[in-house]
Amino acid sequence: MNRKHYIDNIRSITTVLVLIYHIIYNFNTVGIVNNLGDYGLGIPAMEVISYALYPWFMVLLFLLAGIAARYSLAKRGAKAFLKERFVRLIVPFVGGMFILGWINGWVTNHAAVGGNMFGPEGALLPGIVKYIVYSLVGMGALWFLLELFIASLLLLLIKRFDANDSLYKACGKLFQGRMGLSLAALLVLPVWGFTYLFNVPVLSFFRGIYLFVFLLGYYVFSQDDLLDQLKQPWTIGLALVAAVASGVLFVRTYYGMDYTQASVLQHPLTNAFTWFTCLAFLSCGQLWLDGAGKLSQFFKKYSFGIYVFHYPFLTGIAYLLITYVPSLTNPLLYLVLLIVVLPLCIIATTILSKIPILKTLLLGITKNKA
Repeated sequence: MNRKHYIDNIRSITTVLVLIYHIIYNFNTVGIVNNLGDYGLGIPAMEVISYALYPWFMVLLFLLAGIAARYSLAKRGAKAFLKERFVRLIVPFVGGMFILGWINGWVTNHAAVGGNMFGPEGALLPGIVKYIVYSLVGMGALWFLLELFIASLLLLLIKRFDANDSLYKACGKLFQGRMGLSLAALLVLPVWGFTYLFNVPVLSFFRGIYLFVFLLGYYVFSQDDLLDQLKQPWTIGLALVAAVASGVLFVRTYYGMDYTQASVLQHPLTNAFTWFTCLAFLSCGQLWLDGAGKLSQFFKKYSFGIYVFHYPFLTGIAYLLITYVPSLTNPLLYLVLLIVVLPLCIIATTILSKIPILKTLLLGITKNKA
């Protein structure tokens, strides 16, 4: 099976967009709780980028992960797939929290809550207790690894009761030709429905929609016939028009509001924007992003490290800048963070991928294979 390079490239692009989003998010001007608190340094006009990214980029990552899981499971088998998922996801999730996550917790305590996370008796707590609390509340973007592992377990459970792959074969018959393409567009309805299901209280980033689109990636969007339909010129045009039109309408409708609240995420407009953008990426990606040039290979190599490292590096450096370089205001603050954090993630990935134990704990790299 030939490697679908556009999946790697879309994932790399989305990972960089996650970094850009988190820079703006931590200085948001619409009252969304973040690790740095309210320093009044954000630029309201920059929020347009947040509104344009937030509804769909994690949904797209789960969809891509589901497609990739189809190829990975077919290549490895269930037992090896589970082992690979554990090493690649759970080990960096735990390792990332306790090696780097404390930075997020420490910054949150000192910047967002004014050092009052532990209450008036906080000074009496042992340092190890504070470190554990900082690490646990400093999960940051690592939640993605945990929920992706849960999605993989759900997939293996389904496969256990479907040893003949009947569900995949049924989806292959259903999503054929232009009728299949129309059904793929209509999947926006169950996608919207799953925004109401299996959402974890308090931990709002654990959402049922992510589990659902992961399974859609595995069972539906790994079908070659459907993918061929998605890359037709007229399909690309329709997908782009639908994504841009729904995106503009979404931003105009909700600009100035907390775009992370359930009432926004569960609105039909939000889910139309999300789904049509995902389809647009799969359509355009096959035509324009299916190369394996040097830049593509570079970001493929470093995208996982960028995802794991970017958030603690971002919060830590941002806190130092706003504390010790108060004259550095936006837009310079946005720019400095981007040109410092991205290269720092690449350097950290390069160095840590060569250090025994740490390369496994932070990047899921085993002794024999990266």
